[in-house]
Order: sequence, then structure tokens, then C-alpha cells
Amino acid sequence: ILKESWKQSEFPNLNGTHSLELIRIDRASLKELPQDLCSKTPKLRSLVLHRNKITKVPKLEACKDLRLLDLSNNEIKEIEDLRFERQNELQDLLLQNNLLSEIRPNTFVGLRSLQVL
Repeated sequence: ILKESWKQSEFPNLNGTHSLELIRIDRASLKELPQDLCSKTPKLRSLVLHRNKITKVPKLEACKDLRLLDLSNNEIKEIEDLRFERQNELQDLLLQNNLLSEIRPNTFVGLRSLQVL
């Protein structure tokens, strides 16, 4: 858990963290996530990244156990169609206070377990 890490602009190195279930980096300056995040953290269940500078919803289809994704208070302008297609276990998706201007019809396809949006 990294809280209020204003100067943290790069995602920390997660080599050797295969058992990690929670990542929380809030109030930092992250703009993007590493493409190999899910392969390094295959047991990830909660990813909390609120109050950063993320502009795109990351590809997380390989995070099969992900239950919570908090991207609130970022700078996301759009979400690609079918971005969550393989997030079958995702229950909570928090996107409030972003710069979203449009939600496409197929944005949330695949979110079978979604309870909170």
C-alpha cells in the first residue's frame, strides 16, 4: 500500500510478488500500468488506484481473480469497447470523477459478477 505518494509516477517493480492479492497506490502521479502486471501478480484480487493521473483503463484480462478495480478520480476520457470482456469475477468497478464523456454500448460486456458500478 502506497498512500499519498505524490511523486510516485512509475509503477513499482513487482518481480517476485506472485502471491500478492492487493495493490493500493492512491494520491500518486501514475499515468499507466505495466503491461505485465497480471502475469506478475496472478492472484491479484483488489487493485485500488484512485487519485492518480491514469488516462486509459488498463488491459487486465489476465487478472482472472480481480474482484475490485478502483480507478476513480483519474483522467480517463474513454473506455474501449469490450475492455472488461474477460473480467468475469469483477464485482466492484469504481470510475467516478473521471473525464468520461461517453460510454459505448459494449463497454461493460463480460462483467457477469458486477455488483457496484
